[in-house]
Amino acid sequence: MVNSINKWMIISVILLLIVIGLGAIHLVGTSEPVVKKKQLPVKDPQSPIELAQEIKKLAEKGHVYGIPPISIGTPKQKVIEKLGPSEGNLYKAKNVLFRYDSKNRICSITYEHRYGDDYIMIPKRYKKVLMADIKQVLGEPTYTEGNMYVEHYYQLNNYYVTFTTGGLEDQSGLLALRVSSKECESFGKGL
Repeated sequence: MVNSINKWMIISVILLLIVIGLGAIHLVGTSEPVVKKKQLPVKDPQSPIELAQEIKKLAEKGHVYGIPPISIGTPKQKVIEKLGPSEGNLYKAKNVLFRYDSKNRICSITYEHRYGDDYIMIPKRYKKVLMADIKQVLGEPTYTEGNMYVEHYYQLNNYYVTFTTGGLEDQSGLLALRVSSKECESFGKGL
């Protein structure tokens, strides 16, 4: 009797192992292979025209490249919460200068060539953009002033965009970029 119990026990264990093995084969054979989803890279605009279109798209919403979620109308307290304290209105780490309106909200965001003794550079991605590229995307400026450093003014929706170049030629590169509200920009007062 012990011998027959041992046989049944051995047969039961073997059958159990076969069932487990078949179950494992079934799971492995029918399950989807585990593949890590590759995140597609965000297309970074490369051509000067694409970059000019990017500037336009952001400016139409009161934004500039590199400092989301801050835009025209953002309260100064929120700017401090997001970027930390500034040196006056200058954020050297972001190479950007903010002007505030009487309600302490951003009314102008500038990537400026020079601010006092500090140089603030436009983002490197915009260094290859020429005024000709801006004109191809935005058309002729509403207003232009200056000789050595020329400011080209555009109105986009409720905002003004000013591009500063090193001369009147269309082949001049950008030195500064400013997006402003109507309340903050003296140029817009007469329009």
